[in-house]
Amino acid sequence: MKIRETCNSNNPVYLDVESVSSIDTSVDQNFDSGSGENSDHSESSDEFEDLQDETSNEESDTKTDTDPLASTFIDPFWSSPLYADSNVSILLAVILISSFKTTTGLTRQGLQNLLDLILLLMPGDCNLPKTAYLFEKVIPPVQPIPRYFCPYCSEPLTESETSTFFCHCKSIILTKKTLVKERCYYLHFSIEEQIRRFLQDYDLGEQLVKHTDEERTPNKIRDIYDGTLYRSYRNGMLLLGRALSLIFNTDGAPVFNSSTTSMWPGQCLIAELPPYLRKKFIVLSFLWIGPGKPTKIDAILRGMVDELKRLSSRGFQWLLNGELITSTVDLICVSVDSIARAPIQNFIQFNGRYGCPWCLHPGKLMKSKSEKGVVNAYFYKKDGFPLRTKRSTKQNARLAKLSSKPVLGVKSSSILNELPFFDIISAFVGDSLHCIDQGVMKQLADLWFSSSNSKKKYYIGKPSTIELIDSLLLLVRPPSNITRLYCSLFKRVFWKGSEWRNFLFYYGPLVLKDILPLRFYNHFLLLSEAVYTLSQKEISYSDVRKAIVLLEKFVEDFERLYGIVNMTFNVHQLLHLGQCVYQWGPLWVYSTYTFEDNNGNLLKMFNGTQAVDIQIAKKFVQCQQLKGLTRKHMDFSINPEFLQLQQRLLGEFVPTKKAIRCHGGAVLMGASTVMVLSITEIRLVKEMSNVSFKTTARSFKKLLTQKDILTVVDFHINKKKKRQDVKIQLFYCRMECFAQLPKLFYWNLLMMFM
Repeated sequence: MKIRETCNSNNPVYLDVESVSSIDTSVDQNFDSGSGENSDHSESSDEFEDLQDETSNEESDTKTDTDPLASTFIDPFWSSPLYADSNVSILLAVILISSFKTTTGLTRQGLQNLLDLILLLMPGDCNLPKTAYLFEKVIPPVQPIPRYFCPYCSEPLTESETSTFFCHCKSIILTKKTLVKERCYYLHFSIEEQIRRFLQDYDLGEQLVKHTDEERTPNKIRDIYDGTLYRSYRNGMLLLGRALSLIFNTDGAPVFNSSTTSMWPGQCLIAELPPYLRKKFIVLSFLWIGPGKPTKIDAILRGMVDELKRLSSRGFQWLLNGELITSTVDLICVSVDSIARAPIQNFIQFNGRYGCPWCLHPGKLMKSKSEKGVVNAYFYKKDGFPLRTKRSTKQNARLAKLSSKPVLGVKSSSILNELPFFDIISAFVGDSLHCIDQGVMKQLADLWFSSSNSKKKYYIGKPSTIELIDSLLLLVRPPSNITRLYCSLFKRVFWKGSEWRNFLFYYGPLVLKDILPLRFYNHFLLLSEAVYTLSQKEISYSDVRKAIVLLEKFVEDFERLYGIVNMTFNVHQLLHLGQCVYQWGPLWVYSTYTFEDNNGNLLKMFNGTQAVDIQIAKKFVQCQQLKGLTRKHMDFSINPEFLQLQQRLLGEFVPTKKAIRCHGGAVLMGASTVMVLSITEIRLVKEMSNVSFKTTARSFKKLLTQKDILTVVDFHINKKKKRQDVKIQLFYCRMECFAQLPKLFYWNLLMMFM
């Protein structure tokens, strides 16, 4: 059966294909990247008009199938060979070509050229689609959903029959071009569809159930599930194993180096997934791109809040081993930096009076160190200040609305207050990346090494002193869990957050001894020990209490040692970290490191300078769809080389060219050598499986697991690092051998201790 004949027929398999997120895929051809050489990403505001006409914002409550192509690929035609005697199926070829098109940003003309090239190299009976148009009918390109809001009152706008919008607050008519120019729109992504896809197509439903059924150690905090607020949320509903909860983040990331254009994505972690899976399966709720930061944050959050209100009350349905399950979804925790936290809560900024989001610290206005400006110093008070509550904040918001001015730092009610069980105060947590690593730790380094403090007692910034510290850093061999090695203190302005964290935990306590004056050094150790304790994988209640005492002492002494002018909001935040750990688990649970990493991934999803948000949205959803198709419909055991290619195309690869990812999460790294299995090895393999196999294998010297890096004894490690050498023989049989072996066999085979 020829693919051209199939696509030109009236077979509903090809005509009824739906796209992701309940939107119509019969889009205008002009919108999809164009067909000419110069139309890579030259979308303009006119394309939003075509897009809005062809998209639907309606969402289904009972939909359980996130793979709209499921019925298509049931057809046995797709499992047939690509051409006569080929061991590659048509489906495999289509998925791989679609992945290549998506990740490389091919235009329709580029896809057509690729198909022409492939067909020239293939036999005449090749069943690939002959044109880009027919190819895109198989896996249609995904279109994002733009949602518009009023530039004056921030209320959502509904399009009229004349493709215009009427603003009730000003009684004026707005066009799409005007709204796009003013950046009064955002792209919405269905949270329900993404979570269902993860649970069904990615087989994460089993992981979800197993993880929530784990026994918890009394008086120990290991994850968010041990937090007091998590366990008491909705009277313990989250502990039943069916309800889901989200950790939300949004933050700005510069799109270009030469402009102020920034990207603000709304990202969510599914808290009920195991930690190593949370960061791999991030839910994207919205995307806004424009100059600076969004001035109408409530309008951008509107789509997400409306969907979460429905999911919280009615839930959604998904399938687990044929069983229909209904799960509710709640937003329980928000982890953002201080700049984004204030507009989301609708508070004044942290550098204003009553700028703390957790307590009623008024601050103290005083001249900055340069005496050219004013700073709000968060002076220390032994008994602290009254804590904010959900009820008092709502009351202050009502008073602020009546008086048209902030009341105790509250400007108005936040849109998140519309979520029935959301706590606008306790749901916000301190972020270790911005508060500690790039906050207090970086601030301390600036105080110690900046020449402007040369007359201070804590100054150690002479070039000779920094060179001495750098030489001592060379003698430190950090543990294997440190992936980013140190850089000279002369280049500390370029340090990333993880480098500041490593200096706080590992390098600083060693190299600063006998260099930093004793009282300042001991003061620094208070911070190092406290934050390290709160960042552990398992923390006892007594450890949390001890860390709180250390942080209290650190903040108290900070004012005396460095002066009240340096009592920044980040220093004050340290007093609230212990409570965050009690309520939501260790600091790493809600750290923004994961979200920042994903920001970098999103910024790689565009090629041109026009309609960047559309490019990112299309590629993001398309990659999710292709990953789901790969897991659901493909059997790579027949052609395992294609699995490695697919992982590279869709970004699921390890950061090394010489690596083989195995089932079970293990990664064999480095160059391999051919070997013949010994009699002992053959016997061990036969004991683990009765399947026949070849005795030829490839030997590797390095194995990466989810927790450790294992090397053989003759492997030369990096001089800057110290890893535990394990005398093991790693070997990986040829792919033909593993084609018939069960997944569990990989782990048993990979680690054979001699």
